[in-house]
Amino acid sequence: MQTELLRRLNDSGKNIAGSPVSPAALAELLKLVEEGKITGAVGKKVFATMFESGRSARTIVAAEGLTQISDTSAIEEAARDVIAKNPDNVAKYKAEMKASSNFL
Repeated sequence: MQTELLRRLNDSGKNIAGSPVSPAALAELLKLVEEGKITGAVGKKVFATMFESGRSARTIVAAEGLTQISDTSAIEEAARDVIAKNPDNVAKYKAEMKASSNFL
């Protein structure tokens, strides 16, 4: 995040004292990443929004539904739902896998 902060400050012509992201707000964002509530990549996007809007990391994550899902049953349910709604793609995938295994 340090690199992101410095890059955005440089691009906007601001110094550290003029940063729209306070040290406490940056610490909050880093804590979300450290706790695994969001990924590092999402953290960069959240930081960009923080810098532009002045909103807090938690507000942005909640408003945009960016919380990382770690519950395997929720992930499995979502995967099953996608598979059930896309039978043509599933059949195509299975046919391609069968063709590949026949080749071997």
